[in-house]
Amino acid sequence: MFLDRYFIFAAVFIITVVAVALLSHSRKIGALFLTILMFASVASYLKASQRLDVENRPGMKGAANSLTGNDGGAWQMPKDPPDKVIVSSTFIYFSYQYYDYLNKNNAFRPALDVPFPLFPPAAQLYLPGITSISQLPHFSGTALLSNQDLIGDLHNYGQPDETIALLWTTGFGGSKPEVPANWTQLDEKKFADVFPHRGDIFVTKYLVK
Repeated sequence: MFLDRYFIFAAVFIITVVAVALLSHSRKIGALFLTILMFASVASYLKASQRLDVENRPGMKGAANSLTGNDGGAWQMPKDPPDKVIVSSTFIYFSYQYYDYLNKNNAFRPALDVPFPLFPPAAQLYLPGITSISQLPHFSGTALLSNQDLIGDLHNYGQPDETIALLWTTGFGGSKPEVPANWTQLDEKKFADVFPHRGDIFVTKYLVK
């Protein structure tokens, strides 16, 4: 199985092997090649960072911050936070929880004495037809999920006049899920992610009639 994130840990071992191999012969030649390798690594990192275009591709960070008023650390009072938050893919569920936690525990909130209810509530996971985590493959993050995270049927979810924020993605083969007929769409924002296979993340707000 190929998982690119494992290279983060493997890189330490690979660099050590390269260094030992280079320095095991001529120390001067090895040091020269090792220096070249280090400069090449830094140059590659800078080039890749520029290619990511994070400022214009905020992904989940931008999506989560749009619900809390936290814009790149410049915290603002949340504007009409939704009553409920739903995430429709396990591939973005955990990343939303990460940024949601940061926003609720950042340094700006205690300093401004901002009450916790102003922030959106904890998100729940909506997967059409899925009512138990036993129905999900392990790579979907089942080790971190429980059945309480799942919503089940959207028709029994939400009360009249409640606003619901639905986070969904076109990445990983995802698409916009169908919602009940009594949900009226109020707004929709798109946040491009850094890699093509991650697609775009959308935040769609609904009003329950």
